[in-house]
Amino acid sequence: MKRSYNILIVLTVSGTSHRNVFIPVAEGLADRGHKVYVLSSLANFTTDRNITQLNTGINVMEDVKINTFDILEDNFDEFNYLMTLLPKLIDDVYASPIFMELYNKRKMFDLIIIDHMFNELNYPFTHEIPFITIATHGMDPLQSAAVFGNVLNPAYTPSVFFSLSPPKGLYQRFTNTLIHLLVSFTYNYWTVIPVIQKKMARNQSLTLINSHFSLVMPYPLLPSQVEVGALHCRPGQPLPQDISSWIEGAGEAGIVYFSLGSITKGALMPEKYLKLFLQAFKRLDQRVLWKFESDLPGVPDNILIRPWMPQQDILSHPGVKVFMSHGGLLGTQEALYHAKPILALPIHGDQPRNAQNIVDKGLGLSLNWKELSVDRIVHTIQEIINNPRLVL
Repeated sequence: MKRSYNILIVLTVSGTSHRNVFIPVAEGLADRGHKVYVLSSLANFTTDRNITQLNTGINVMEDVKINTFDILEDNFDEFNYLMTLLPKLIDDVYASPIFMELYNKRKMFDLIIIDHMFNELNYPFTHEIPFITIATHGMDPLQSAAVFGNVLNPAYTPSVFFSLSPPKGLYQRFTNTLIHLLVSFTYNYWTVIPVIQKKMARNQSLTLINSHFSLVMPYPLLPSQVEVGALHCRPGQPLPQDISSWIEGAGEAGIVYFSLGSITKGALMPEKYLKLFLQAFKRLDQRVLWKFESDLPGVPDNILIRPWMPQQDILSHPGVKVFMSHGGLLGTQEALYHAKPILALPIHGDQPRNAQNIVDKGLGLSLNWKELSVDRIVHTIQEIINNPRLVL
């Protein structure tokens, strides 16, 4: 009989995308007989009864309000957001009784699993205990180089915050190098990264990377870094009746599915963009299924709005012709898994890089928010639908 291990998953940054990558790992370990404990801020991390769920009651990503559309106007707003979020996250987490209780009992666990990003506050958990990380948004080459001594050549290794693509001209390579230097300076000097913390980071036994070579530019990996992209992807399930009827009623023209993910809220979208999308969608032959979290006046008859959508079940439907997305990594993987072309509208973080990969790999097209117009939105959607090269 195989031994059953006690495994603790510490997920202090409990965004939807982070959770969706961790769930199949947690459930897979539980299905194989291990005792899995999950510490997160999510009340319902999973429905698997074989997993013990422990809730910190902290959701700092909700407490620290951010309008991601502000980042379109000033990219440094993203750094300011992180500098506000991380100190508050540390204060709140270490004031949590359940967090401290588990910290004091940490040696009862055989393995600890933490996120690869924003994981510095979890390192005390891992002292003298085997641990691995999961890179939910793909590998950060700069962190790989800083922690493990991996190769980092800015001529071909893109920063998480820059969309570098071939052909790589002098301007692109120079800009990419500057961004690498800026992020490195921020990581090492602006934030507090003690030497002992770097030593603890090097002790991780394995990094599971939510990435796949078919979706990204080539980059160096170490033997302890393994790509496991699209773990969360699955076959579609039956849709709710109202959504199913809406898609079926579109006929051969099909529908466009529009979602900007879980962090970017439609209610915060500037009015100028709302008007552009409403006017553009009204001109389409297709119906539009739009994930939007609040009421929206003046919606044309060919648009159906819902605050939440079963995304993978929608993408699996043959009536979906285009997936309009913010370029999030998980949504991109889901679109490829379900063979749906993408129109990317990147806003922040890794999204511009993902959008560039979408274009480079022939998975769809991308638009810049600052260059949006009604004609450009309509023509780009039509180009994706009518271009056989982009119909997966």
